[in-house]
Amino acid sequence: MLKKRGFILLLVFIFMVTLTALVGAFLFIVTYESRDLGVQVEDIKLLNLAEAGVQKALRVIRDDVLTTTQTGSADLRGADTTGSVSIDLVANMRYIDGALATINNNNDVALLRTFDSNYTNARIVSVFLGLTARSDRAAGATIQMSYTTNGVFPQAGNTVLTQSLGTTLANYSVNITADRTWTWPTIMSSNFILRAVRSAGSRNIFIDAMYLIVNYEIDTNTEPWYTGSYALFPISLGSGTIQSISITAEQGKVHLNTATQTLLSYLMQERGIAAGTANTLAANIVTYRTAKPFDTVE
Repeated sequence: MLKKRGFILLLVFIFMVTLTALVGAFLFIVTYESRDLGVQVEDIKLLNLAEAGVQKALRVIRDDVLTTTQTGSADLRGADTTGSVSIDLVANMRYIDGALATINNNNDVALLRTFDSNYTNARIVSVFLGLTARSDRAAGATIQMSYTTNGVFPQAGNTVLTQSLGTTLANYSVNITADRTWTWPTIMSSNFILRAVRSAGSRNIFIDAMYLIVNYEIDTNTEPWYTGSYALFPISLGSGTIQSISITAEQGKVHLNTATQTLLSYLMQERGIAAGTANTLAANIVTYRTAKPFDTVE
């Protein structure tokens, strides 16, 4: 009877030890899975945040493309008449205001540079030379207006405005869009100059203004340069914050918390580490991450 009781007691003891081991193993697995799940949740959150940032950027680009474009035309006035030769009241030709500068003979030269910079955020559609002028007698004089982008007259390939003038003050223009690809730096350059001379006749020429006509287009007032809404990091997005955006090639990368021991060993051997050492390091990595997943490569 005592032997039977001792045997039962032994069985109970073995059962309890086995149960304890199973419970301990189960708790270890649950703990590890919880940690691993936490890492996965953080990875998913970061991925979703990154994808949200990309989608926001795509939406901004789409909205920018789909917005209605507005167009306009500007008469760019020059501020500097330096270099003009024998032009009476030369400053009067800077503005369309009825005050007149005068060309008296064929040796007189009117020069104008340094133009308005109020439209440099718009896209250039077309460019014209503009002139408001008259003569003191009908068909008494012909004016020639030209331009240069390199500071030298004449410049090959540039369109020239040649106009016979009447006694009534009138506006004249010529399209120079096709001469080159126009940019604001070209127009704003100190080498961009307008010139007017009398090319025929003997009567005086009265110039109200020389100017550049620029037809432009801009998107509706959602552009950052209009609203002042340039995005600066960090940017809050939902419950997260975007500190910065970078583009990195991900080919050939592995995750320390998910790569197999064989793969880790292979990669280290490819970098010149001896096979034995690589196998040991790979095993150590797997052992370490089992208890505490990596959150940095340091």
